Amino acid sequence: MKRSYKGFLWYAIILIAIVTLSQLMLPHQSTVKKVDQSTVLSYVEENIVAKIAIMEDKLIGLFVKDETNIAEESFPEKAYDFEATIDRDSFLVSVRQIYAERLGKPVESVGTQDFAFTVQYLPRPVTPWYMELIPFLLMAGLMVVFWLFVMRSQGGGNSKVMNFGQQGAHVRSGKEQDHLR
Repeated sequence: MKRSYKGFLWYAIILIAIVTLSQLMLPHQSTVKKVDQSTVLSYVEENIVAKIAIMEDKLIGLFVKDETNIAEESFPEKAYDFEATIDRDSFLVSVRQIYAERLGKPVESVGTQDFAFTVQYLPRPVTPWYMELIPFLLMAGLMVVFWLFVMRSQGGGNSKVMNFGQQGAHVRSGKEQDHLR
């Protein structure tokens, strides 16, 4: 007995379409360079950094106007020129040392206000509660579908799995039934 898998095929096509559309709708940043901490420090020494935003151990930066085509208004939410994974404390100490030498000041007296670029500290992004609930709901839905599939397939064989005691009464011949009366 062949089963029709047309329904499953439609669900698969719909799922593929949803995934494709969601990938197309996500913002892509193809011009972002991933660099290391030493490269960012060399950018600072060359004075080509206009803005830096730091979130925990991730740093994103924007070059000066001559080096970039990104508008300053779109930094850091929409676009940036480079990103790096850094050790925040050692990075800031290194930048302070660079500017202490440049300004002729002691390292302790150099602060972020002395830098030629602006430093912005970003908070950790907070995931909304309903987004954290989605994986649970998906797994619960898959378990329900799996359970329904198993229960439905258990009903095979004329759905008389538990009727084994009554089958004998229907099969007996007429003589046996007369003898039982």
